[in-house]
Amino acid sequence: MALTGDDVLQTARLTLRDPKRGVRIVMGWPLTTGDLWLVLALLATLSALLAEAMVALSAGEVDPAMAVMLATPLGFAALQFAGLGVMAVLLFALGRPFGGTGQFPEALAAVGWLQCILLVVQIVQIIAILVLPVFALLIAVGSLGLAIWLLTSFTAELHGFRSLFLTLLAIIAAFIGMVVLLSVAMIVVFGVGA
Repeated sequence: MALTGDDVLQTARLTLRDPKRGVRIVMGWPLTTGDLWLVLALLATLSALLAEAMVALSAGEVDPAMAVMLATPLGFAALQFAGLGVMAVLLFALGRPFGGTGQFPEALAAVGWLQCILLVVQIVQIIAILVLPVFALLIAVGSLGLAIWLLTSFTAELHGFRSLFLTLLAIIAAFIGMVVLLSVAMIVVFGVGA
């Protein structure tokens, strides 16, 4: 089965209505593990480029840590890629002790799909900055809520969990661990806080 742009658009619409069904379709797409890693690399690069565009368009002051990261776009894209990879590993590994049945390639597909949808939201936010800046902040807040809702649903579907609430609690614990790891990586790679 060849994947078309129409398949992707229809699945994105479905994902916003029913995240579990949407990600189930994505996890069934005919992509190898190597394909999925390439998709994550592409998404990380696009995300870094969009972050640079957002900072360039923002009228306010740029956070010093963000300025340091964006000074080396390739490094920022690499950090994004590493973050997506760590997220996929955590999504896969942390579900196992709780009886999760998901496979690692499925976790890669779920993380990639989440990033893909969030990139679209980021593009909408850039358009809002240009057209109606007051809505850009609302979109940012909304995208955080969307990310949490989608990640919780995707994780539950990946591992066959029934309770979205317990899944959310596990994600929060994993997120705290990931933030600590990424903070250490930022200090080592970019010298932030040194």
